[in-house]
Amino acid sequence: MTRALACAALAACWTGPVAPARPEPSAQPAHPVIDLDVKMERTGCFGRCPTYSVEIHHDGTVVWHGIANVETIGTATSRVSPAELQRLAREIHAVHFFELDENGHMPVQPECVRTGTTTTCSLSSVTICSDTPSAIVSVRTSRRTHTATDDHCEERELLEPLEQLIDHIAGSAARIGRYR
Repeated sequence: MTRALACAALAACWTGPVAPARPEPSAQPAHPVIDLDVKMERTGCFGRCPTYSVEIHHDGTVVWHGIANVETIGTATSRVSPAELQRLAREIHAVHFFELDENGHMPVQPECVRTGTTTTCSLSSVTICSDTPSAIVSVRTSRRTHTATDDHCEERELLEPLEQLIDHIAGSAARIGRYR
């Protein structure tokens, strides 16, 4: 067999002094991975509050764990788009999630006033609820992890828009069903 036939049979034979450059593999994955994992747990109450947790992973995987007072009891999975993950990342940034304290509030530094030899400082108030479901939100990136709890005691919680978006993206309403 001649060299020309051998090359044709192999379909990729190079006879020059230097092999041709191979194309570089794409540095970008087909679907970009968002550096973000989010988990939200909704706790029970003395009534029929939906009790579940939902995890939204960086690769778009959503894991639902229905516990009580929901249509879907147990584990179910679905997927979300990279655009939805980006939307979630923007909301986490908008509510300043990593700046919130463990109770979902912006920390307030006490203000102190010194009068003579006496120093008086302001105190922050704490509200305790006995029968409201809480939302425990945890966010993890490659650089940090933070958890904040919204006990739904006060009029306007900072975490509420984030909780609603997590539920929307995860499709929680369909899994809660008639208990909603």
